[in-house]
Amino acid sequence: MIKGLSRNNLLYANEQFNAHLRPQVLKLYAYRETLAQDGHFDPGVNFKNVWSKLASYEQNQLAATYDQSSRAATLASLKNCVVIVESVVDEFNDDQTLLRPAWIGPADAQVTSWFFDLTAPLNAEKKAQEAAAAKQKEEIAKRHAAKRAAYYEGEQQR
Repeated sequence: MIKGLSRNNLLYANEQFNAHLRPQVLKLYAYRETLAQDGHFDPGVNFKNVWSKLASYEQNQLAATYDQSSRAATLASLKNCVVIVESVVDEFNDDQTLLRPAWIGPADAQVTSWFFDLTAPLNAEKKAQEAAAAKQKEEIAKRHAAKRAAYYEGEQQR
């Protein structure tokens, strides 16, 4: 998925996200609920029974992972997924249900590095867009000021 984002292939990145990453997040939620119900939880087809078991803030976090309308939006959705996974894995770790595997630390460092590599150009692009928008607003304001000045000058001449 990161490879797709880094290559500006939004379709590939989003399909990887939908096919592989989000189902793993849903699986973690389902595991957590199954443990909470002593093994008596059926997540349902496509995890349809998971949503009602999530706290409202978790529903909001999960819903935020579905914005994939642009490279920046998909990257933000990916970051939301990483936060969710870390949170749920930490819950398992806190009550000793699941010990955090040793490979998670290095994997997390690699993903963080990739995020930095991807977001640096996006942040620069966003700043450039904001600067261009500010310049455009300034030019519009100057045109309006010139029109007002011309109008008032014409009124004074009458």
